[in-house]
Amino acid sequence: ASLVILDAVGTQAVPVSDTGAAKKRAIKFLQNQLKTLSIDFVDATESEAAVFQYSSSDCHADNNEVFCVSGYSIPCGPLKRDGDQSFFFETPTTALNALRVARGMVLSKALLLEGSPGAGKTSLIISLGRATGNEVVRINLSEQNDMVDLFGTDLPDEEFAGTFSWRDGPLLGAMRAGKWVLLDELNLASQSVLEGLNACLDHRGEVYIPELNKTFCLSEKTKIFACQNPLAQGGQRKGLPQSFLNRFTKVYIDRLNEKDMMCILGRKYKAISACELEKMVSFNSRLQEEIMVQRLSSCPVRGKFGSAGFPWEFNLRDLFRWADLMVHDQPSGLYNCESHIDTLYYRRMRTKEDRGALIDCYKNLFCVDLRIEGHPYLHVTHQFVHLGAAHLPRLPGTASYDWRYDLKRPLFCTLAPLQAVAKCLEVGWLPILVGPSCSGKTSAVRWLASITGNTLTQIIMNSSVDTMELLGGYEQIDFSRHLKLFINELSALHNYVSAAVLSKEESFYSERVETVRQLFSNYDRARRLLTVNSSGSEFSGADCVMHFLEDIRALNVDKIASTRSLELRGKFQRLRDLHAAKIQGCFEWVDVLWGSFFNSTLPGHWFLVEHANLCSSSVLDRLNPLLEIEGQLIISERGVLDGALKVFALFLLIASRLLTCRCLESGH
Repeated sequence: ASLVILDAVGTQAVPVSDTGAAKKRAIKFLQNQLKTLSIDFVDATESEAAVFQYSSSDCHADNNEVFCVSGYSIPCGPLKRDGDQSFFFETPTTALNALRVARGMVLSKALLLEGSPGAGKTSLIISLGRATGNEVVRINLSEQNDMVDLFGTDLPDEEFAGTFSWRDGPLLGAMRAGKWVLLDELNLASQSVLEGLNACLDHRGEVYIPELNKTFCLSEKTKIFACQNPLAQGGQRKGLPQSFLNRFTKVYIDRLNEKDMMCILGRKYKAISACELEKMVSFNSRLQEEIMVQRLSSCPVRGKFGSAGFPWEFNLRDLFRWADLMVHDQPSGLYNCESHIDTLYYRRMRTKEDRGALIDCYKNLFCVDLRIEGHPYLHVTHQFVHLGAAHLPRLPGTASYDWRYDLKRPLFCTLAPLQAVAKCLEVGWLPILVGPSCSGKTSAVRWLASITGNTLTQIIMNSSVDTMELLGGYEQIDFSRHLKLFINELSALHNYVSAAVLSKEESFYSERVETVRQLFSNYDRARRLLTVNSSGSEFSGADCVMHFLEDIRALNVDKIASTRSLELRGKFQRLRDLHAAKIQGCFEWVDVLWGSFFNSTLPGHWFLVEHANLCSSSVLDRLNPLLEIEGQLIISERGVLDGALKVFALFLLIASRLLTCRCLESGH
């Protein structure tokens, strides 16, 4: 009963308003029915009731072949078992969720996990995979996906001109290799993708590839999982057909309660006192209750708090950010949770009334007035930008700054939200800038990039943008494109080294200026000779380029410049080989928009995605895996190369309502 019905209570298949109460009523009904039977089922009944008192001691590695969760065994894979130290199976609700997943894996059917954002659906499967030595291939679904992205297609061969070869997609590659597959955001997938998955999910367990005229069977070691948020979360989510849901074993993932959060925070942040952690958990839960739970219920006070920007989500991710800021900014043993409410919660509210209500909520909960700093101080030194509690490093060689002569400086009223943005960048988070038109969002980011010496690339989104414009695609090999990219990289290296030389104080200023002048002379000569190659048949400027790179290596500015000069030497040799080969009709993968920045080891590149709410949500959903900790995105459009998928790493400043659960908002 638990496997077939009770574990599914709360999902789309068995929707209820109060999951916990519904399960308790169902168990009580089951107990009453068993009493009418002549056979004594008391032990079985008690074991089912004991599910809600699941003990953490039942999660253990039994031997080299299985991983046991309360008596349910999960076969171990070929990889080394690596327990995720950041994931705690001992948490009561997490242990119960793990038990349900392990129980669902008893059947050969695929598992569908449904729960609120931040409940830990994806992290639970990934952590179970690490604990059992099984590699998990995560595939993020959206409207932009089609069948070739999952199973593969014929793609241009990057070695032989004019030829195409079959490349497995991530799902087919995982099926053949016996890996676990995690289909994330299942209810965002198109109807054609759902229909194409039918044969993999039902009793056949196979997929037919017409291009190869072959049928591939699901490996016995392969396990398919799917995750989705509830339909009420919006974002173009659709209700899945009942016939499709019947192919899954449904498991509802319970939200973490205050006790769970205290358990997790107490183990992860041992230096913070239990008193401070309890205050943090209580405040976060109170906001979730007053803004979300009461609004979605029939409570008569709904609609008075947090209307602008609804829906919200306050979960464990917020508490992790809160604790990380305390550890990052405050001395050990003197932690105070009040100092970061401004950045984490106050600036997320859209209206003055909502921000006032948030302060009142804190006061009513702890009987203490909450002070919000309205005008943080700004102090710019040669090495840092100090904006209130945020401290951003300035790149070497950045021009000195004087507030009095800066005509583009932000208004005093924008310094407070800009402090929140700067703090996000300091600790490596992705901020979302939210505000009305002409409120200074873009100008503030431009100014912040300018005084820190970072290069800002702006990406304007609209309804016609698709994933190919963001991630790239196959194009014919073009020597002039490679030459242009190399010249841009050479220019970036020259600018970085010149700024670093001028910022050093070991030698006289006149000597540093003379070094930079000579460096520019060598760079300019190499650039002019290389530019001729775009139209000429002879390759010129090789000696000048090598001489320039050798000069940079000899300067020994820092490790970054030395490493980059060696990389450019190798790229330049490949560029010469490409010019000599005169390849025609051969294709290559091109990172269209920002690939050159991510392949560069030089620091100082920021991205500003503007008008992201005008872009199709299915495009932004492709970026979801990048926003996790150590996030990576599989480029399925490129297929499997030499047994491995093309992995794409990205860091950007983005503004999107669909991604707020993984980012931090700051209102302007």
